[in-house]
Amino acid sequence: MKNKAFTLTGVLLLLGLASGCSKSPTQVYLAMQKAAMKGHYDTFADYFTKQSKPFVKALIELQKTDFGADQQPSVPLRILTQCSVIQQQKIQKGQAYLSLDCGNGKPKILAFRKEDGKWRADIKLTEELRLHAGGGK
Repeated sequence: MKNKAFTLTGVLLLLGLASGCSKSPTQVYLAMQKAAMKGHYDTFADYFTKQSKPFVKALIELQKTDFGADQQPSVPLRILTQCSVIQQQKIQKGQAYLSLDCGNGKPKILAFRKEDGKWRADIKLTEELRLHAGGGK
């Protein structure tokens, strides 16, 4: 009986540690910024949902064509690196929202979805929220 209790306690502890290792939406955003600053395009794209990732990768490829892979991050990635989180995430039903200050005085919304146990930026949800909020583009 002690072995079963010990094993159950160990499994629960491991599950708790695994769930605690997941990055918050704010941490994911900061990791996205870091990847953008370093020009790590594939890593940057990995922080988006499966639905958003092809669009992100296509934009990155267009930017590489226009600016060259060895040059500074192109305008969209550079803009992302200049934003800071001004409001902690609001998490509800597998979705999270960050309010960002990108230096123009108007907060921008960035939405995340929980996908495969990780928070990932979602372009469609972000656009829906921006339109519903009446701007923030």
